[in-house]
Amino acid sequence: MLCWCFIDREGRVSADSVPHHPEGRLTGRVALIVGGGTTGDYPGTGSAIARLFAAHGAGIVVMGRTAERTATTVADIIGEGGNAIGVVGDTTSGADCARAVQTTVEHFGRLDIVVNNVAVHQHVSLDQFDEDVWDQIYDGNLKVIVRMASYALPHLRASGHGSIINIGSVAGVQATGVVGYGTAKAAVGPLTRDMAVNLGKDGIRVNCVVPGHLHTPHVERLGGGGALARDLRNDLNVLGIEGDGWDAAWAALFLAGDESRFITGQSLIVDGGVTSVLAVTQVMRTRAAEPS
Repeated sequence: MLCWCFIDREGRVSADSVPHHPEGRLTGRVALIVGGGTTGDYPGTGSAIARLFAAHGAGIVVMGRTAERTATTVADIIGEGGNAIGVVGDTTSGADCARAVQTTVEHFGRLDIVVNNVAVHQHVSLDQFDEDVWDQIYDGNLKVIVRMASYALPHLRASGHGSIINIGSVAGVQATGVVGYGTAKAAVGPLTRDMAVNLGKDGIRVNCVVPGHLHTPHVERLGGGGALARDLRNDLNVLGIEGDGWDAAWAALFLAGDESRFITGQSLIVDGGVTSVLAVTQVMRTRAAEPS
């Protein structure tokens, strides 16, 4: 059971304002997790968020691009005692986004939380610029957030405590050389802030989780799943440990629930401190600590 105690300057507990969450931090709420499918081998950011939210009492709708991966996350949640359904759809389609929101409300009767876990990781050549690819990058990483919000807003307003959580990337904080993707992800932060300003009057909070250097299926598909790459990531972060999808999920859980009721327009970086230190400095520190 989670219990908050408020203590005044003289050390006295305020007995008349101690909210409790006896059954879970999101009990009674419904979350639409966009990009929540998984291969089942180990959780990515979206599937970890879906499973953790379900474990804390939320009804879950998993929206994914493939039936198999979407069904895998739903099966995991149900097997763990949670309540979930799946919707297969393409977030670049307005009709699919509208259908996901409609399905959520028809099945659960409400919608309180939307998590936009989307990523189109493509590269635009500077020598042979492809406008179609550039548009796909910005549609899939940025435009989809606004598109999904436009359909969800009436229900989030009705909720009374709506929360939108956008998933960014450290590629939007530091350069990776992947032209287009990093720029689009960098724009998620300003977009989050502007959405927060626009929607605050409606009781809707908008925040961003910025994962980086995590061991996820997405990173593995990009070539970062091997032992050498994983060891290097551990050496580069200041904690010297490996992050995974659960670390991003715990951050999202905090931003989804009442613990963060006075937080909006913020970006929370979950990267083991990688973006807080010069890479060369961390490499030198790591090598200096190695036995000679």
